[in-house]
Amino acid sequence: MFRRSGPEGYEPAAPGIRRKTLCHGEATLLTEFRLDAGHALPMHEHPHEQTGYLVAGGLRMTIGGETFDVGPGDGWCIPGGTAHGADVLLDTVAVEVFSPVREDYLPVREDFSPAREGHPPAPAGALAGAPAIRSVLCFGDSNTWGTDPADAARRFPWGVRWPSVLQRELGAGTHVVEEGLGGRTTVIDDPLSPHRSGLELLAPALESHAPLDLVILQLGTNDISYSWVTAPAAADGAGTLAHLVRRSEAGPEGGGPQVLLVCPPPVGPFGRDEDAALWEGAEEKSRALPQEFARVAATAGFPWFDAGRVVVTSPLDGWHLEAGEHVKLGVALAAEVRRLLA
Repeated sequence: MFRRSGPEGYEPAAPGIRRKTLCHGEATLLTEFRLDAGHALPMHEHPHEQTGYLVAGGLRMTIGGETFDVGPGDGWCIPGGTAHGADVLLDTVAVEVFSPVREDYLPVREDFSPAREGHPPAPAGALAGAPAIRSVLCFGDSNTWGTDPADAARRFPWGVRWPSVLQRELGAGTHVVEEGLGGRTTVIDDPLSPHRSGLELLAPALESHAPLDLVILQLGTNDISYSWVTAPAAADGAGTLAHLVRRSEAGPEGGGPQVLLVCPPPVGPFGRDEDAALWEGAEEKSRALPQEFARVAATAGFPWFDAGRVVVTSPLDGWHLEAGEHVKLGVALAAEVRRLLA
């Protein structure tokens, strides 16, 4: 395989970091990274061995608990399963080889279709021996949709939002479906904000994307924004949706998909005086949510994850996740998904 260099083909890997797969074979994959000064690659790990070379710039890398300042001409090798990350000191170009091939880094021809290429569709039984693709539905609110806390009208791009990070971490063997909506609640139907009740919208989403192996529910934040909704009520609403998933026929062979309840991180502070008055009591209720989610999960036997252990809401608005927090959450949830689908 041979590929000429060019300006096209870069994809976001994290905020301020872009990657492009240069070429690959059966056992190795070569990727170029361009990293902007002042950004960071969060600590993460994967099963692939990773050998790299710094072409230009400067990094402060942490590999397995040791930290190194890396300059042009320096190289590194990271064993599979070793936690690593980096602070970007200067605008940087690096190339890395992954072994075995990272399937989530393989280039995709988005314009390909059998009909366009002049090939007939595959017969019904042609994929019978192909490996099964797991499907995961991410059903949440604006923090799943990807609202930018710096501008509530702006959405983070695919590649930054946590469901896309989850997709990247899980690889080509899993199909992650993103279903986020700003203002979505668990079961509350607000006539001033129609079509936001998860109870109303979850069943159509399950049917649309079936069969599903797992549904991740990350809701509750908008519930506690209503002064009359308590933390126990918000957690009970999330439990109601989890029961709906398990009783559905949207899973493999007509059964119910597995479900993972994700407790939202604490909200606040809200900064401006008018916001603080509007959302009075929300901060305290959000800090009570983990205890209530644990109660609901223990009662029904649902697995759950406390997002507040790994991410914090932005001080810009007190409600939404900044780009780096999306990366952290996606990486953390990937570990939970692997465990549940093992």
